[in-house]
Amino acid sequence: MRQRLKEELLDVPADQQQKLVSYMVDLCGNAPKKDAGSPRIPGPVVIIYSCDRLITNLLSAACKADELAVFTTDNETDLDPIIDQTLAKKASPVLIIDSFGTDEKYSRLINTKLSAYKTLSVIKLVSGDIDSSLAALKDGVRTIFPKPDINKSKVGFAEGSISFTESFRSYMQKNSFSHDADIPLDAFNRCIHELGIAQEIPDLSFALLKFISEIFERSITFIVTNGELIAERGIGIRSDKSTGATAPLRFKVSLAPLSVFQKAIDDLKISFEHGEDEALRSLYKEIGPPAETRVLVVPIVSFGRVIALTYADFGAKAATPAPTDMIASLSKHASLIFDNILMRKKLEKQAQ
Repeated sequence: MRQRLKEELLDVPADQQQKLVSYMVDLCGNAPKKDAGSPRIPGPVVIIYSCDRLITNLLSAACKADELAVFTTDNETDLDPIIDQTLAKKASPVLIIDSFGTDEKYSRLINTKLSAYKTLSVIKLVSGDIDSSLAALKDGVRTIFPKPDINKSKVGFAEGSISFTESFRSYMQKNSFSHDADIPLDAFNRCIHELGIAQEIPDLSFALLKFISEIFERSITFIVTNGELIAERGIGIRSDKSTGATAPLRFKVSLAPLSVFQKAIDDLKISFEHGEDEALRSLYKEIGPPAETRVLVVPIVSFGRVIALTYADFGAKAATPAPTDMIASLSKHASLIFDNILMRKKLEKQAQ
């Protein structure tokens, strides 16, 4: 096995080769032994469509280590028979598409498969820019994964490949792939449109707030200032979300060092986790606590600094899986447009 793996890593520096080979051998060696006498809950069936042998081997090893059935192919004509076989066994198919052609080719493939198989989940691997990722999400993929690219960087390639594989394992372990977990594609496309035509900064945060409210029962936009948050518009706050957005709420929440808010500010990325901290307790004095402690916090970043946060929870309802990858992509898109608006305003002011 080691020799076969090394042959697939000829373009990788020797020290990087050794790290990757050792990782994959350990991953395969740690796969649980099958015990015919102990039943297990069936997971999704993973179908990997890729011409990249290393990517295929990494993801296959990850699936086997976590006892997930996996099929691999580099031929598009193989996909339908594999998906049909999976559905015949009452299992949930998850198709992983590794980009090795034009975006147009994969847009067609994704739309064809999702139209033919309503219960299919699609994950796309990308090494391109955010526009390619957003286009894939608009086509209906469940999530996107940035894959390691040896052509962009040989230094740290092994570490990046290992991180990619472990992130994939974590995602598969934490997410449900039943058809009940519908992704709000219409709302996503509306949000993309609204972000694209936004002329003022409040338009951006409101478009993101409306999308998040499609998934969560309560949501609020906060302006981030020194040491505190100022509540702006909310949906589902003090009344059902069907009544629409509130006027600016204007109450303040003090930041705490270990709060979910401060974590999002420090990490510059969204979080969707259980939270019980002083900042949340301060917030709940204003809006009441949710039934469950799992909350979403989404930052809008401008030139490396968080200037706004969107908070969301499930209110009185039970928590459900959320398309955090989709929300993260919208947040990044909003941040880029935010910077463009600021630059435009600065140039307009200079021209006056």
